[in-house]
Amino acid sequence: MDATKSQKTDRAGLVVDVKILALVGMAAIPGVAQAQEGGLGPTGVHVGAFLFEPSVTLSEVYDDNIFATDGGQEDDFITSIEPALEISSLWSRHALNFKTGIASSFYAHNSSENHTNFFATLEGKLDITRLSNFSAKINYQKLIEARTDTNANPNAAEATEYQRYDAGLLFTQQFNRFTLKIGGAATYFDYDDTETRSGTPIDNDARDRTDVAGTLDLGYEFSPGYSAFVRQTVDWRKYERSVASGRDSAGYTTDFGVRLEVTRIIAAEVFGGYMVRNYDSFEDQSGFSFGANLIYDVAEGTRIQLNAGRDFQETTAIGASGYLVSTLFAKVEHEVLRDQVIRAQVSYTNNDYSGIDRKEDIYGGGFGYMWYFGQRISLGVNYDYQTRDSSVVDSDYARNKISLDVTLRY
Repeated sequence: MDATKSQKTDRAGLVVDVKILALVGMAAIPGVAQAQEGGLGPTGVHVGAFLFEPSVTLSEVYDDNIFATDGGQEDDFITSIEPALEISSLWSRHALNFKTGIASSFYAHNSSENHTNFFATLEGKLDITRLSNFSAKINYQKLIEARTDTNANPNAAEATEYQRYDAGLLFTQQFNRFTLKIGGAATYFDYDDTETRSGTPIDNDARDRTDVAGTLDLGYEFSPGYSAFVRQTVDWRKYERSVASGRDSAGYTTDFGVRLEVTRIIAAEVFGGYMVRNYDSFEDQSGFSFGANLIYDVAEGTRIQLNAGRDFQETTAIGASGYLVSTLFAKVEHEVLRDQVIRAQVSYTNNDYSGIDRKEDIYGGGFGYMWYFGQRISLGVNYDYQTRDSSVVDSDYARNKISLDVTLRY
């Protein structure tokens, strides 16, 4: 992660905390260059039945508004170093993968913003039969709350640090044309205390919480590569401190949708339904849910990615039970040459708060160019822009970032 990526706890895709299928049921798809030209990917090191893939990324970023403020913007240069390691099994049946990485960012003129993020993920799959399997995943992250986060305290002297723990389990069983998925997941958030610029303590213990969810997904393949599904999700959010217990809630979502997977050319999922969230002491929320995920290789070396979603999120805003977030993200990657990839992306997020008069529109965009020098070295140049239009006074901002990244792989 560069300084831009390391500060984003939620990329502009589906914003979900404990959706089981997102946690343990969806595998990553390689980027355009790696997908189209296998020789451009890292070779790694074979140790027994495992593949070790170490890497390190060095980044230099110019940010013209590091505190995401409406006025009195502060710019700075950020240097980041990000070592990472991925270990993957090479078994014919079952799977076991481990990923870990550190992202340290250093600000040239604002050392109070210096931070180090860390993550470690262990995931595996147990093939019971040809038609059934268990998938499991545990994950730990040490992160900072981005200055652009809607819940970030604008008066905090330093960005809030927090830890996130995830665990999920998914069982999949095929019955002829039917596919049944039953899953459960839990996430725990632990926020560190901080202080204002004037030295007043900020107690964040009231934000600590546990999210637990369960999902039942039944799909029917009505034609090869095409299936319809119905999915029922129930979840609970429980705060540790009694001062915040009024925000404890339970909810459910019922979705109907279709899935499409035609070889490696296109993979898509589109769904819609209804969701309800009931709070102990705050205004309940309900509304229509929807989501879409699409990866489409429209031509050799060209890929389109689309994501959209809607969900209820937690908030620190006084008087609000939460907010309804709707997101849209689109990205295009294209191989200009065999060893060069260009990308462009746009995003939109709408936050609509329940119980108070507050709305936010967040727009983003960017483009980048990546050069691959053989199997082990890549160089990237990126530009990203983000702006927020908020109904809250002095909460608007505009932010431009330019970055240069060098990645070394073994």
